[in-house]
Amino acid sequence: MQHRAQLLAIIALLAWSVTAVAPATPPGVPPGHDKVTICHKPGTSGEKTMQMTKSALPAHLGHGDRQGACGAPPPPIDADRDGFASTVDCNDNDATIHPGAVDIPGDGIDQDCDGSDATVPGPVDADEDGFTEDVDCDDGDASIYPGATDIPNDGIDQNCDGSDLVVGDGSVRVTLSWTGDDDLDLHVTDPSGETINYTNNTSASGGTLDRDDNAGVRCGLDTAEPGGVENVFWPLGGAPTGTYSVEIHSWYDCAPANATWRLQVFVGGVLVQDQTGSGGGGIGSGFGPTIYSTTFTNPS
Repeated sequence: MQHRAQLLAIIALLAWSVTAVAPATPPGVPPGHDKVTICHKPGTSGEKTMQMTKSALPAHLGHGDRQGACGAPPPPIDADRDGFASTVDCNDNDATIHPGAVDIPGDGIDQDCDGSDATVPGPVDADEDGFTEDVDCDDGDASIYPGATDIPNDGIDQNCDGSDLVVGDGSVRVTLSWTGDDDLDLHVTDPSGETINYTNNTSASGGTLDRDDNAGVRCGLDTAEPGGVENVFWPLGGAPTGTYSVEIHSWYDCAPANATWRLQVFVGGVLVQDQTGSGGGGIGSGFGPTIYSTTFTNPS
């Protein structure tokens, strides 16, 4: 009887020992969720689908087993662990390269796997004047671009040559500017009746034609200043009192488009007339047709 009791005690101790060393499911992991399926000895006569704990998986993969059931396609590889399998990742050895990554323009690398490197964006033309920001000195103003007519003495470099066009100024100034290669001529007659133009560039009253653009040239042979500018002025305190008349003549018209012109009249530094228009018709003989005329008064 004593021997039987001792035997039962030994059996109970052995049962407790087996239970104590048996592996348990990690806390919080549902039964079976710590297991993975592998194909043991794939491609051999001993090939077998079996399950094991996840912690044992690296060792099995190391000696040739593979994850997944035997006969099933192997799971896609994500070697660089960027979340994209090698089937879609165009460089599975670089975690910065994958679908949806930021593609750095012009570096020769297709970071977003769309088949090509992003191109470096070209210069823009924000004001849509036909000139991009790399050559346009003010890409926010469509009236400013290389080749524009530079309006004199306004402090703005309209033609992007690096400086504003400066002409003579004083008590009276009459300035004609225009676009294109046409040759327009400015005629200003003072109160005494003497006319200043390209044939008579100074007057007894002190007036001077100090700029005569496109003189004697033909279409496409413009002066260094784009478009055209002509200017007549009387120095400070030198302009006679009375009524002046102004005419714009077309000496040579470059078809098919007529020149677009602007006439500004300043008296005592104040802009008293600012007219715009277009016209042509001259053929290079005589003074050409008059395309605009006006008058103004110098009160003192």
